[in-house]
Amino acid sequence: MSWRFRKTFKLLPGVKLNLTARGLSATLGTAPFSVNVGPRGVYRNISIPGTGIWDRQRIGVPSSQPSGIQREPDSLVPFAPSLISPVSSDNEIRSASTELLGSESMEQLRGLLTDTFNERDVLTKEIAGATHEANSATSRYQKWDRGFLMKRIFKQSFAARKEAADTATAKLEELQEQLHLTTLATEITVDREQGEPYYRMRDDFAVLSECQKIWNVVTEKAIDRIVERSSSSKVITRNPVSFSLDSCDLIQWEQKIPHLQNCTGGDMYIYPGFILYRASKQAFALMDFRVVTLEFVPTHFTEAETIPTDTQVIGQTWALSNKDGSPDRRFRDNYQIPVVHYGFLLFKSRDGLDVRYMCSNAALAERFAKAWAAFRTSLSSQKADDTETTEPTYSSDGIGAAAKRFQTAFNEFANRLLTPTGKGTIPKKDFMAYMATVVEFIAAAKAYMETPDASQFRSAKAKLQRAIETFEGARIQFENSVCDGRMNTVMFTAHTDAISLFSNALNQFSEALASGGTKGR
Repeated sequence: MSWRFRKTFKLLPGVKLNLTARGLSATLGTAPFSVNVGPRGVYRNISIPGTGIWDRQRIGVPSSQPSGIQREPDSLVPFAPSLISPVSSDNEIRSASTELLGSESMEQLRGLLTDTFNERDVLTKEIAGATHEANSATSRYQKWDRGFLMKRIFKQSFAARKEAADTATAKLEELQEQLHLTTLATEITVDREQGEPYYRMRDDFAVLSECQKIWNVVTEKAIDRIVERSSSSKVITRNPVSFSLDSCDLIQWEQKIPHLQNCTGGDMYIYPGFILYRASKQAFALMDFRVVTLEFVPTHFTEAETIPTDTQVIGQTWALSNKDGSPDRRFRDNYQIPVVHYGFLLFKSRDGLDVRYMCSNAALAERFAKAWAAFRTSLSSQKADDTETTEPTYSSDGIGAAAKRFQTAFNEFANRLLTPTGKGTIPKKDFMAYMATVVEFIAAAKAYMETPDASQFRSAKAKLQRAIETFEGARIQFENSVCDGRMNTVMFTAHTDAISLFSNALNQFSEALASGGTKGR
């Protein structure tokens, strides 16, 4: 097709995304020339349709790990508090910039999406001007066409008006056709092993979106409970947001996808295998799903506002309380405040993603977090090679690798605290690194526990479940003691005891899976 008015139109190729246990691969363009980007590397494909002649050549090698998997000491998640002293001012919760969040394996697709947006943005502006021009020219022509005298007296001017209206209309139609052609045609295919857990996660997200209240945690501040006369160790500010099944104009797909509003940064759109993080129309990042962790944290929250109808009230506390929780009777107008059970969802990555939500229905939040872990596990089920093996192997993001990273991090953490020169303190970035590894280890264990064969070993699974709950509780208590600005020896001991209990239960569960031991009755 030849263009009359806009000669520099750029026709963009289609995109085919394919999700398997090996990861996400993208094919840009169609025959005779296309480029495939996937876990095995970057390939150039040339074919002549109808002849059977084709050629495939590698033009790039895959990175050793998905972006974000390799630990960098200075790019850690700003999540855990400092052991040195409590934060004296509000800790604003924000993720890193979109340039840092994006996964290296998704860069070619991101570049194509950027080209698509820029082309459509220019066309949209030109269409706005062309629409005004066409409406004006058509109106001038119709005024004379509907009359009787002017078009007969000024025949040449009338013909000029008609030609101007036809030209303006043709230009508008051409620009609209070009806009249609710049829509990035996206085909997404998902293997059954990944499709089932993804769509199950999407269903659980749809149910979660019906929570009475979902808040974005904007800031978090540790407080002195004694000075503030409060039963809480933290104060947060939050903004209400909504979850929904939606679509994104950057990637056209016939399926609705989970859309999480985020007032502390970019909204998140969860596609099979990757997450689109969009801070603005032109600033966005594509993150490999495997580099993002989601942690569910059940929380007792002092609710001073209206209590959502789907929330469980578990107790009462006093607005002004003593250290033991009893009311401070020096204040005549002291009153009780309900304590409710909420669920926190914490999205994090080592590249700097930090998004936190508070949900009024903790059970639905936990259900979604488990579905997320199950889908993430399906992306980590690849064997070490393509041969059959009877020994269990783990991907770089599985329980085995997570256990090794945790062991290394814990040894470094303990050495820093227990050496004579340590003085019971540790730099903030090192504490962040350790806590991120703990969270990752717990998430990997939860996903590992949902292995299909695990249902046969009820006893070992139940023991591991109790150990995980103990480990999580000890971690949360340890964090609370840190928020008070001191190293609490009792909490630290409880933390290490929980690690030992958890490790023993995990080993027994792994041995049961490997040996096919006695089934639970």
